[in-house]
Amino acid sequence: MNSKLLTIAIPTYNGGEPLLEAIESCRYINLPDDEFEVLIVNNCSTDDSIERIKRQFDDFTPIRIVENDKNYGRIGNWNRCIDIAYGEYMLFLFANDLLAEENHLKEILSLMKQNEDCSLINMPWIISDYKMTNMNLPPQFFKRTPEYSYVSCEKHIRKVVETGKLPFVPLQSNILQRCILIERNIKFDSELSISSDGVFLAKLAIGTGIVGFFERPSVI
Repeated sequence: MNSKLLTIAIPTYNGGEPLLEAIESCRYINLPDDEFEVLIVNNCSTDDSIERIKRQFDDFTPIRIVENDKNYGRIGNWNRCIDIAYGEYMLFLFANDLLAEENHLKEILSLMKQNEDCSLINMPWIISDYKMTNMNLPPQFFKRTPEYSYVSCEKHIRKVVETGKLPFVPLQSNILQRCILIERNIKFDSELSISSDGVFLAKLAIGTGIVGFFERPSVI
C-alpha cells in the first residue's frame, strides 16, 4: 500500500552536495519509516547527484526517487511532486534547505489531523548562512501572524496583501493538506515565476477558509 502520512517533496535539478545535505536532514523526522516518504523528483539532472543519493542513502528506506521522462521546468516539477506524492500531507524541501533537528513535524501533523478543514499550517523558518554560524528567525512571520491555532484565512490574506506581500511564503514553511490540492486541482502557475508559490498557497488557503499557525520552525 502506497499511502503515507507525510511526503517530504524534494524537486531537484543538479542538486549536488546541498541536495545530499537536505536529504540527510530528513533523518531527524520523528516518525516511523513507514509513515513518511522522502520523494526526490529528478528533473533530468546532468550531474551525478542521483547516483550519489543511491550510494549514500541505501539504508534510508523512506527515500523514493522518481526520474522524470522530460524536464518539466522548475515550477512544473513542483506540480509533479503533488501529482505523484503518496502523503496525506506534504512539505516541500529544496536543495539549499535543511530540516531542523528539532522540527516539530509530529506536533504539526497532530494539529493538522484535528481539523479536516485546515488546508495548511504556516510556521516560521530559520535563515542561516552556509556555515550555520548566523541563524535567525524572520520577524515578519510573528508580526503578521494573528494567533497560533486555527484561524479564518480571509482577514489574514487581506491584511498581508494590503502591505504588498503574499501570505504564507516561503513555500517550505508550510505543511499542506494534499487531498484539497487534488480535489480542487490547485497547481503552481509556471507563468508566475516569482510569485507562483505565494499565489498557490493563497488559493489553497481559500479552498477551505481555515489555516493554522504554529509558532516554532521546522525548516532552515
